[in-house]
Amino acid sequence: MLTTANPHLGVCLTLTRAISGSHNVEQIFDAVLDSLEAGLQVSRASILLFDAAGVMRFVASRGISDEYCAAVEGHSPWTPESADAVPIIVGDVREDASLAALLPVLERERIAALAFFPLVSMDRVIGKFMLYFDTPHVPGAGQMQLASLMASQVAFAVQRITVETQLRRNEHRLRFALDAAAMGTWDWDLTTDKVEWSENLASLHGLPDGTFDGTFASYEREIHPEDRPRVLASASRALTEGIPHDVEYRIVAPDGTVRWVEGKGMVEYQDGRPVRLSGVCIMATRRKEAELARLAIAEEASRTKDEFLATLSHELRTPLNAILGWVHLLQSGALPSARVESAFDTIARNARLQAQLIEDILDVSRIIAGKLELERTAVCLPVLVETAISGILPAAAEKGVRLTADLAPSLPTLEGDPKRLQQVLGNVLANAVKFTPSGGQVTLLCLAQHGEVCIEVQDTGAGIAAEFLPHVFERFRQADSRTTRQHGGLGLGLAIARHLVQQHGGKMTAHSDGPGLGTMIRISLPVPVSADLALTAPIFTPSTMLAGCLDGATVLVVDDDQDSRELCGVLLEGAGAVATLCDSAAAALQCLETSDIDLVIADIAMPGVDGYAFIARVRERRPDIPAIAMTAHARIEDRRRALAAGYTSYRTKPIDGPQLIVEAVDLLARRASQRSNA
Repeated sequence: MLTTANPHLGVCLTLTRAISGSHNVEQIFDAVLDSLEAGLQVSRASILLFDAAGVMRFVASRGISDEYCAAVEGHSPWTPESADAVPIIVGDVREDASLAALLPVLERERIAALAFFPLVSMDRVIGKFMLYFDTPHVPGAGQMQLASLMASQVAFAVQRITVETQLRRNEHRLRFALDAAAMGTWDWDLTTDKVEWSENLASLHGLPDGTFDGTFASYEREIHPEDRPRVLASASRALTEGIPHDVEYRIVAPDGTVRWVEGKGMVEYQDGRPVRLSGVCIMATRRKEAELARLAIAEEASRTKDEFLATLSHELRTPLNAILGWVHLLQSGALPSARVESAFDTIARNARLQAQLIEDILDVSRIIAGKLELERTAVCLPVLVETAISGILPAAAEKGVRLTADLAPSLPTLEGDPKRLQQVLGNVLANAVKFTPSGGQVTLLCLAQHGEVCIEVQDTGAGIAAEFLPHVFERFRQADSRTTRQHGGLGLGLAIARHLVQQHGGKMTAHSDGPGLGTMIRISLPVPVSADLALTAPIFTPSTMLAGCLDGATVLVVDDDQDSRELCGVLLEGAGAVATLCDSAAAALQCLETSDIDLVIADIAMPGVDGYAFIARVRERRPDIPAIAMTAHARIEDRRRALAAGYTSYRTKPIDGPQLIVEAVDLLARRASQRSNA
């Protein structure tokens, strides 16, 4: 009945029964291929698993030639450690740049479309199964759901058979060890004080056969001096209290090597008197070394955390100290007028530094929580590079570092988040300038090759030691964490940059020949198959271009925070707008009734009526008026909620003045265009 109503369910049930009755992977593979053919109506499919070396190998197939298998074996979009592996559909192999090298092989095999389904078990990719189509094809939702369910069943079954096989092998080995070697048995005769060892136990202690004289004193000498009292105390408690002898300790072999063993024994009694202590000795060196290694890793993580917190405290307090100090001098009136402009510059610079530190910490939090999302659009590479370089040029010039860029002609358009890609380049360039001494050089090279864009940033700075190079992209790791270190920062910039590059489907690597020999950071980003993309506007807009651009516009600003409200008003008036400032939603709604307002800028978190309720009431009165949400809530979901509530645009605090003005100009221009076309 169920299988008639839902053929997909019937296929899954049939596969489940077949898997349950399977005793080896070959039977499972046959059942899967049968089910694929029956449920998805595909005559060509294959199953591949990672081998011990991490290479994807064909283990079963139908409808494809041995020549094809040999040509493509080893190719895989995933590694065993790939996180969040999801199915990949290639509707037309001719349009997928990643398959360009394999296109002749695919054409000979008459494969026009492909579907990859990962086999995931215990958070690891163990393999995949493939579907092949003769014509361009994208499976429907039902086919995708069925194939994904089957992939889960296959992964579970393969893992089950693998575990069962391994268990049988281990049981055989254990029986063989117990039969052949008795696991290193020992027997201490308390009446004669003689100790009898098995040959296996003598070997465990590193002693040649026949060299142990069987005395308890000789056994004591084999125990590490630091552990000897503890071992003897355990044996004494076993004899006097009747509890099991169970102790881990070290032994010292004749060649001086130290080994960990686990001794277990029970007391044998006669007429109420202990007469012997017998048991086994198990080698525990590897386990203890692993435990000690884990302990060392935990201690290193704790040390790294403590260093990061200390660095964080320093990096946050340093700019705050400068800000508060200069503000105090300005308020006191004791600062000479010639120093006032310099004081404001210092305050602004340190405020930006503190804001960037906080933003980096928030980005890391989003990364850890898996909530750092991209707003994808078309990205013009020359504009992106120019924007990033413009942002770092002042710091490079102040330090005396030469900054140059070499861009290949006719660079392709990328698809990505321009703000985040600018952040990547900004972090890499800032890092290069920070670690390059005065008189040094930072060079940016950008070119397109093999279906991807390659951006290289080479500096002549401090370089990276070989032992630290593998950790350069780890969060909270710094090569120099001493209080005497020459360079500030939290050690987050490159970690954030690499994560953003990976989110764009790219790779980020670092190379250095060693301390003092500079560093090269390489960023590789995929070029989208379709070049029919609308380019984004430049991200960087000089503030000198904004004066007067809002002449005649009336803007209503509502924010319960006076400082933010007044700052926004000054920015708008500087661009020529007439700004009306309100401290509550009620006052702003009244102003809308009595004044001709062109644009609304509103905070979200306000007492009484918040920004969401406010915009709902605004839309009842003025459905077409542009409105910008301006808030300290910076999560992706906050942006979505604001736009869904009725805001036209969304800006996060701290306020970027030029960007706010550009946004206002754009919204007013769009509104004017809509009216003229109406």
